[in-house]
Amino acid sequence: MLEAEGRSEEAQAARWTAFSQTLDPRHLRDFVARLPDFDDVEAIDRAHALAAAWSDASRGLAFLMEWPALREAAAMVMARADHFRGLNDAVPLWVSRLEDRYPAAALVLIRSRARALAQLGPTRVEEVRTLSTEAADLAIQAGPLDGLETHAAFIDSLEALSSRSVRHRWG
Repeated sequence: MLEAEGRSEEAQAARWTAFSQTLDPRHLRDFVARLPDFDDVEAIDRAHALAAAWSDASRGLAFLMEWPALREAAAMVMARADHFRGLNDAVPLWVSRLEDRYPAAALVLIRSRARALAQLGPTRVEEVRTLSTEAADLAIQAGPLDGLETHAAFIDSLEALSSRSVRHRWG
């Protein structure tokens, strides 16, 4: 509507506002499509930074994975590792997209999913066991894990999360 009335700057501001309130990629695509050459790079960088700092880390990561901005997504995961709760159904997809180039970030996500499922109780034992095996493989692939717990410490944390009356061998 604003565009049709010749109010292009206001229309662009409205597009950015819509994106910055929702992280909806459609709004960003509309915004970027109307920018002059090279301004788009700056706008996309600004969008990535906004998503990486989003209060709901999973929502911010969802945008980065959908855009796709895998390098930025991996950096966000590593910077905000404690902010992921792992119950997002997209975590397995995100792990598969990150594991080859960013195995440490994939490891953070798979561990967060395993912890979240372990807390749900014994009905998820097999899934948690599978995730812990995948985590072991990713830990090897990732190499030295500066700032991340060892695989043994991760397994200990899974055991601490499981019911005291039901102990499982996670990996």
